[in-house]
Amino acid sequence: MSMSTIQHSATDFHRSMRPFSQLVRLPQLLHQANIRKTRGVRIITLFEWALGTIFARYSFERAETDPHFCTKTVRNCLNDAHTNWQRLVQLVALRLINYVSHFAEAHRAQALILDDSLFKREFSKHTELLARVFDHDHQCYYRGFRALTLGWSDGNTFMPLSFALMSSANSQNRLGTVRPCDGRTLAAKRRHQAQRKMNDVALDLIDEAVKAGTKAKYVLFDSWFTSPHMFAALLNRGLFGVGMLKRTEKFYFRYRKRQMNVKSLYQLLRRSNWPTHKGYLGKNVNGPDKNCTVLPNAYGCHLNSRIIRSFISV
Repeated sequence: MSMSTIQHSATDFHRSMRPFSQLVRLPQLLHQANIRKTRGVRIITLFEWALGTIFARYSFERAETDPHFCTKTVRNCLNDAHTNWQRLVQLVALRLINYVSHFAEAHRAQALILDDSLFKREFSKHTELLARVFDHDHQCYYRGFRALTLGWSDGNTFMPLSFALMSSANSQNRLGTVRPCDGRTLAAKRRHQAQRKMNDVALDLIDEAVKAGTKAKYVLFDSWFTSPHMFAALLNRGLFGVGMLKRTEKFYFRYRKRQMNVKSLYQLLRRSNWPTHKGYLGKNVNGPDKNCTVLPNAYGCHLNSRIIRSFISV
């Protein structure tokens, strides 16, 4: 019998989530993330049904109903304001990382990957903390949020560790109002987090991941996060940052007792006789805060109108 003729019902697919929940000990993680249910259907049953529905690419309205509960029960559980979703994603990721590490090589380097993406809400008007977000790809503003994501990778496997939904630190760019709430609650902390600077929130997510037991020595990010302050903050935490520098006149690097911007430094090092064999030798460059090393791009450095594609590791 070919694989195309095998039919799986939605009920069987929902039951297939049970080995996953047993692998990561999902009931224990739900309790640690403050997800509880005092009566009625067990909370683990609702989450297994929701996960099975999502992986089966069905919406809650089109999914096969369960005779013990309705879709509204699942939605009420997911909309609970006391749920710490950041904590839940981090706990599940750590369990999976520990499981995957048994099948990976011990000397494989681990790294944290930091990135942000645009979350558009063009037709929203009264959404809380809605902001005008600048999109660097299209060079224009959009209504929506910035989705900040922190992931873990060993070069072969990627695992999302944490996330944060960012609005804008500039009050003039915020279009939506803020709902008043008790400052001690989790909802108030998330609202305050969304209005902070993205680099500060990124450092907080990294601190939480390291404190939880993530064994990573490198942090990878794009040109949005490459600033001397970011590299110095990571170095103080015992981490090495790897990113792509933007061509800007705001930051200067000290090389052979001369202050040089990224463009001048790139042009100078580009004319050097780099060895073609393995094991490139880096040149020491003194940055504004810390000593850093500029390495040539082994795949070729290309200069465009905005970004110099050179790697810097602190």
